[in-house]
Amino acid sequence: PKNDENYYTGRMKSDDIGHASSLTGHFKDKNEMNTIGNSEAAMGSQISEIVDLLELRKNVILEGVPGTGKTWVRNNIRDKMNATLESTTFHPAKTYEEFVGGIFPQNEDDELHFNYLEGTVTKIANKALNDKSGGKYILFIDEINRANIPMVMGELLTIIESTKRTEPDGSDALKNESTDSTWEVAIHTEPNFTKYLRLPSNLYILATMNTSDRSVLSMDAALRRRFAYYRLETKLVHSCMSEMKDLLQKSDPETFWQNRKLFSQQGLFEIMFGALAEI
Repeated sequence: PKNDENYYTGRMKSDDIGHASSLTGHFKDKNEMNTIGNSEAAMGSQISEIVDLLELRKNVILEGVPGTGKTWVRNNIRDKMNATLESTTFHPAKTYEEFVGGIFPQNEDDELHFNYLEGTVTKIANKALNDKSGGKYILFIDEINRANIPMVMGELLTIIESTKRTEPDGSDALKNESTDSTWEVAIHTEPNFTKYLRLPSNLYILATMNTSDRSVLSMDAALRRRFAYYRLETKLVHSCMSEMKDLLQKSDPETFWQNRKLFSQQGLFEIMFGALAEI
C-alpha cells in the first residue's frame, strides 16, 4: 500500500539487488505486474508512479534486464515532467573529472594550458539553479552500475539526497568561494583555488541499471540508500503473446508473417515466443 513506509524507501537486501521486485510497493509478484503492464493505461500509470517517486526522492534507478523499455520510459518521464534532459553513460573508464569537473589540458593560441572544466552534472546543476521559473531538469545516467560509482561521484554522494538540495536562486551551482550554504561541498581544492558545488531541488537524477550484469553487485549500501529503485519487467511473457501477435499482424498483414503461416495455432511464432517467455 502507498502509505507503507517501504513504498518510499528504495531499500533492498544487499544480496538480492539483482532480483528485487518493484520497490514502489504496488506489485505483490511478477505475474501481477505482467498483467497490469499489458494495457496503455497501465503504462501511463507506471510513468506517473516513477514521476511521483522522482518528485519525492529526487534520485531513481530503473532496474531490469535489457529490452524492458528503460529508454522509452525515460523519454515519457521527460515529456510528462516537461523537463530539460541531459544524458550520460557510465562505463569502467568514466572519471570524476568527466562527471563532476577537473583540470584538463587545452590548446590556447598554440600554447598548452591547464584549465578547470565543468563536468556533466555541474553543467546541468548550473542551468537548474539559475532557473527560478519552476523549470525541471533531469540528468539521465545510463548503465549506472558499470562505473566505479564512489570514485565517479565522490563528494556528490553527500548532497544528492532530496533533503540536502538548494532552492533555485538565479546563481550558479559552482562557485569559486563558499556560499556558507549548509549543503555545499568542495569539489576541487588547490592552495589558492577552491571550487564549491551545490545541487538544486529542481534537478532529478534518473538512472538505469542492467540487472543481468554481474557488476550490479558492486552497488554499495551508501549508494543504494540515496536512490529509490523501480523494477521494470519484460513484456516477453505468456500473457502478452496475443498483444504482440496483433501488433505484428497490423504492421505486416499480408506478406511475411501470413504467407508463411507463422501465426497459425502452435505455429513458429507461438513456439518461439513461448520458449523465450520461459527463459
